[in-house]
Amino acid sequence: MTYFNDTRRSGGVSTVFARFVAGIREGLAYRRAYNATRAELDGLSARELDDLGISPAKIDEIAHSAAQEAVARR
Repeated sequence: MTYFNDTRRSGGVSTVFARFVAGIREGLAYRRAYNATRAELDGLSARELDDLGISPAKIDEIAHSAAQEAVARR
């Protein structure tokens, strides 16, 4: 019977930590983009939103979409 022991590591602690930090940075970038978009849209009057074709109920959805695009561009 053959026994095979693969002792190679899949990156080690430094790789795991780097991924962890990258995840935090991505989350912060998402949150920054979301908050900026949300604040800008919240600052518009109902008339301005209507002129843009945006329902006030869609502001949250639009902010999430903008944040996802911002993170994807990074």
